[in-house]
Amino acid sequence: MKALYVHVPFCDSICAYCDFCRVKSNQTIIDKWLDAFAIEVEDRLIKDKYDTVYIGGGTPTCLNEKQLEKMLSLIYPYTRNVIEYTIEINPESLNEKKCSILKKYGINRASIGVQTISDNLLKLIGRKHTKEDVIQCIKWLKKKDITNISCDCMYSLPTQTIQDVEDTLSFICSLDIPHISIYSLTIEENSQFNRDGYQALDDEIEADMYEFIIQYLENHWFMQYEISNFSKPGYQSLHNLHYWQYDDFVGLSLGASGKEENCRYDCTTNFVEYFRHNYFKEIIPLSKGEQMFEFIMMGLRLKDGFSMQEFQKKFAYDFSEVYKNELQLAQEKGYLVIHQDRVKCSDMGYRICNTVIEMFMKDG
Repeated sequence: MKALYVHVPFCDSICAYCDFCRVKSNQTIIDKWLDAFAIEVEDRLIKDKYDTVYIGGGTPTCLNEKQLEKMLSLIYPYTRNVIEYTIEINPESLNEKKCSILKKYGINRASIGVQTISDNLLKLIGRKHTKEDVIQCIKWLKKKDITNISCDCMYSLPTQTIQDVEDTLSFICSLDIPHISIYSLTIEENSQFNRDGYQALDDEIEADMYEFIIQYLENHWFMQYEISNFSKPGYQSLHNLHYWQYDDFVGLSLGASGKEENCRYDCTTNFVEYFRHNYFKEIIPLSKGEQMFEFIMMGLRLKDGFSMQEFQKKFAYDFSEVYKNELQLAQEKGYLVIHQDRVKCSDMGYRICNTVIEMFMKDG
């Protein structure tokens, strides 16, 4: 097993776009969750060691110092030899003491939820931080020699303009960090945005924003390696590459997902069930056809695509034979290119990646 994801299902406030498993932080519930999490770790991580670990949420850093240290200590035996150890951070929830705890337990990468630097947009989406919080957060991290830092941003927010996007990107590029993830808004069914009747921007405006983002970041030495991810050389997210390369990964805690031994699973989002140590909401066995499609779906998100040799190694089938008709059609339309062993989207295909992926869906 190569990758471990831990979900911390607590936030100090709930963002208007969020549909993840999360509740407003409550010290009593967090302490009870930590007790149950200790048992889950003991139940599920007896023998595994990991290349990458990612702690997300929710907001992991909304835990107080004592809680944060307890959580990290529980998984420490499984994280001592990891190559990349990431934690998600909301800027307003970090302090220097928490940074020291992160350093103590070997965390060497931080993903900071910036989203935008527009005060009006931050208020609209329910974020509590300021631009100054982001600057201070990064200073604390760098002081502890945690310099592999990513910032998360959003575009296609209601009322957002390309100028807003440029202001945010300009600010982030000034911070001397090596990685940026930028996601378009999706109005999720259980989000506050949906309840309030908000809609994402027009598709054409969203497409213009995306093109602008790609060009702006490339002009500032951030190379796109996945649909929503850009990095300077040597700073791609190793943990997320496990997902896109269709490796197995373990998901721990409420709201996590995982993929192990030809099964995909969702962990429970119900605290009562979790406290009873009923960890799984759904376990889905995957057929060989489903696995092959998911391999293609994840691989085509990468700028460099996927390896046909790796496809054959995983599934004992020749990609070019199984998908002969789909591949021919995608090439005729100019959506896909094959270079040596790799299948990847053309520039045109990459802009409509979901459409290209759908071409490889097979009935049954």
